[in-house]
Amino acid sequence: MAIKAVEMVRKIRDENYERNHNLPREEQLRLIHEEAALFLTKLEQKRNKPSKQSNNVSITPSVSSTR
Repeated sequence: MAIKAVEMVRKIRDENYERNHNLPREEQLRLIHEEAALFLTKLEQKRNKPSKQSNNVSITPSVSSTR
């Protein structure tokens, strides 16, 4: 399954523009700060949440040399 990164970025950018282009600059900045704070809160909660994977799992890449 391919990730369509360019399409995703364009969609997000267009949605943000439509939502914010009529707002005064101060209101845009307030919204940005609120959303950033919310993101940081969620990130911190995710970091503090115990993961479902065991902590002693070791992942080693398998590389074969055919020289």
